[in-house]
Amino acid sequence: MYTFAVFDGQNLFAARDPLGIKPLYFGQKDGSLMFASELKALSMVCDDIKEVPPLHLLPFKRRVQKIGLLLERIFPIISERLLPLLSCMRR
Repeated sequence: MYTFAVFDGQNLFAARDPLGIKPLYFGQKDGSLMFASELKALSMVCDDIKEVPPLHLLPFKRRVQKIGLLLERIFPIISERLLPLLSCMRR
């Protein structure tokens, strides 16, 4: 169970756990990305709030990039074998 964010000085990556236990919401206002694990934290400052799906990565570089599966982005070879197992666990 996790949600985390990493900033390398230019890029920000936020990710959500495979089973979706910890939520991750994001919104943008005036060109800034805001994210939180609770919807109410963003509802006062952002109009358009979206949820990152379980096991997905949210890349941000001046704007939200395409949200993709965490394993496909970081471990493409391993993801072919793990994704079917994780989808069975979610059911």
